[in-house]
Amino acid sequence: MSLVLASFLDDGITAGSIDMSSLRETLAIAKQRRLNCIELGAGCGVVGLGLAQALPHCDVLLTDLPEAMDIARCNMLAAHLASDATADFELLDWEKDLPARVSGRAFDLILVADCTYNPASVPSLVSVLAMLTARSPRAVVLLAHKVRHSSEAIFFEHIADAGLVQSDHVAIPLPSNEDFGLSSDSEDVDIYLFQARNSSTPTRM
Repeated sequence: MSLVLASFLDDGITAGSIDMSSLRETLAIAKQRRLNCIELGAGCGVVGLGLAQALPHCDVLLTDLPEAMDIARCNMLAAHLASDATADFELLDWEKDLPARVSGRAFDLILVADCTYNPASVPSLVSVLAMLTARSPRAVVLLAHKVRHSSEAIFFEHIADAGLVQSDHVAIPLPSNEDFGLSSDSEDVDIYLFQARNSSTPTRM
């Protein structure tokens, strides 16, 4: 899923094919000033680093638990970042206070890829999103979500209660399994955009 999102961002940036207006506007910030981006639950960092490799003049902060730190930092060292782009890593436990490097910074884009598969962690994730968007009310939250179980729908209930509303949605098909002799049933990764309810961006149902 993370690779699908990274490809989606890269294609939209380099080929101009993204038709999500609020995302296009957010990415265009990098033409006037630095774009500040944070990735929650970054894991190995493929999504955030993909953005930093495709988009000049952006600062990407990867965040996750300690067990992800070494691989994320290794990938940061190997990445070929775009002109004047930066990437860094910060430890962030959703159930603890935000570290100063996160709480004291305003973000334009918040990336969340494949983080909703465990319903038990959803309230903590949404709490972090609420805190980040309270400080950065015009921030766009980009969620990559693949339905594995109906219980994951709890994320959308919590996100609404936190004052975030959906502004856009697109389904990206996963690569076909037909070439490997597997089932041809198609599966999608859903890309959602959310913004604070008081944002000027219109919402979509």
